[in-house]
Amino acid sequence: MTRHPMLGWAGLGVTTSVCKLGDYATNEEGTSHFTQALYLHATIVHANVASGKRVVDCGSKACDFVSGMPRATSLEDDALASRLAESCTFTSGGDEHGVLLGVARDDLPVGATVQLVPSHCDPTVNLHNFIVGIRGGAVERIFEVDARGPG
Repeated sequence: MTRHPMLGWAGLGVTTSVCKLGDYATNEEGTSHFTQALYLHATIVHANVASGKRVVDCGSKACDFVSGMPRATSLEDDALASRLAESCTFTSGGDEHGVLLGVARDDLPVGATVQLVPSHCDPTVNLHNFIVGIRGGAVERIFEVDARGPG
């Protein structure tokens, strides 16, 4: 095992504690002492405004769906985050894409960005080579994921 200077001992479930699973947040009903820390940054690549559908560049190769679909939110716009929480659902669009349904007409045009809260962090982190640590809106540190890959 390796002691990480910010995360502690790798292999002891620290990812779950530090990143806070979206699934746990749903189950805790406001009782947690932790806040969400792991987000996937996705870009809108197609918009069907009339149907409320948006396609993002984040599919099963970027986010694990085993514990459920991710939730869309916005870290930059609280009003947008509220609207997405009320009406938006994520469905799989395959390996490379995800589909947001129930998006308001004026929200998320092509090129806009959205953050996705994965339902489970361990298998999601496993899909990436790096985690970008952001504090105060600026990149503070980049973590290499050494144990990447299935099984």
